[in-house]
Amino acid sequence: MSQAPAFVFPGISRTASGLLRLGRKARALLRDGVRKWRVGIEAAPSVEGQSAGKPEAPVIERTIGQEVAEICFTDGRFPEQWPRHGECPACAGKDIVDAFAKAGFAHRRCRDCEFVFVDPFPPDDVAERLYAGEYYTNYREFHELPGLIRDGAATKFTAPDSALERVISRATGERKEGAWLDVGGGLGAFADLVKRRRSGWAVTLNELNPRSVEIAKAHFGVDNEPTSPAALFETGKRFDVISAISIVEHIPEPSQFVHAYARLLKPGGVLAICVPQFTALNRTVSRASSANVAPPFHVSFFDVHNFEIMLRRTQLFDRIEITQDGGPAFSLLHLVDSSTYWDITIPTRERPDPRSVMTKPYDLETAAVLNALGEAEQKIGDYFGDRDGRLYVTALAWIR
Repeated sequence: MSQAPAFVFPGISRTASGLLRLGRKARALLRDGVRKWRVGIEAAPSVEGQSAGKPEAPVIERTIGQEVAEICFTDGRFPEQWPRHGECPACAGKDIVDAFAKAGFAHRRCRDCEFVFVDPFPPDDVAERLYAGEYYTNYREFHELPGLIRDGAATKFTAPDSALERVISRATGERKEGAWLDVGGGLGAFADLVKRRRSGWAVTLNELNPRSVEIAKAHFGVDNEPTSPAALFETGKRFDVISAISIVEHIPEPSQFVHAYARLLKPGGVLAICVPQFTALNRTVSRASSANVAPPFHVSFFDVHNFEIMLRRTQLFDRIEITQDGGPAFSLLHLVDSSTYWDITIPTRERPDPRSVMTKPYDLETAAVLNALGEAEQKIGDYFGDRDGRLYVTALAWIR
């Protein structure tokens, strides 16, 4: 049994499933995960209004780092009994080298296509525990669901609005009606956006988690197909568009995922996939400092180049369009690996917002460097976004 190292994350993630290497139960739990890892530090709770006199006892908050360390290192037989990749999951290349490690999880790089991936990756039973854990369950019940009730159609999405609007516009074209399947759609926010933008289209979730399905039906009236892509194929149902928004980065075998869902497309149908991007500067400079590096949840790291390679290798598509959205994927702050200084609290009913908490203070030199880099970044604006790449990459692929 391996000893757990210090375990921290720079942000917050919500996953969805479709994982082909996981069993039905694991897929159900994955689809109820936590949305995108976000950069930034949340402000500490205000102490305003506390009564004078005897100070209140400090609240001991459990963190996602503690939970993951218990599941993976204490109980999860890491790394001895975790599956490993025999080839690059994106291009099937064999020239694989070590890239970096984060929180004890090894990340490897394919020298043929520059795809980065976690290796070894979580086995089925460990993944089931991860996505059934306190963090994922509490995030949905205490943070995401209240926000959905409060904001409704204004709910925040897991990818930039510009990317989602483009997906809807380009995938549907001039067609007034059609069938759309949103894989791992969680609580149904994106499916609802599609319905509002294209009222003539029939939009269905492919969601296995019963609680998420219940919420999606109650708040958005979205129907659901609670089954695997293989089982769905056997029903004979086919779709004009299949979307997977902020999902494939969680999937250890992304090519298998593409094959499985592409079979469900009608002739000329469109597969739309949006993932966070891991650019050349992320691979060579940011490494563990990138907020997208969030093991053991994010296990596949794409850039524009290897994203297209993976899709074309399937030989399923007649045309592929790839676009980028969001701010720069690389930040000057990545020059300092600050990931080991922070962890994320698990939401509770009393404190529903997950917060970044400092696990150890910066030394004076590190703090000074981070301040200087932050000031410099404000001055350079979008420089790295234009030259290196943006936070999100989206592919639209038309089936042959």
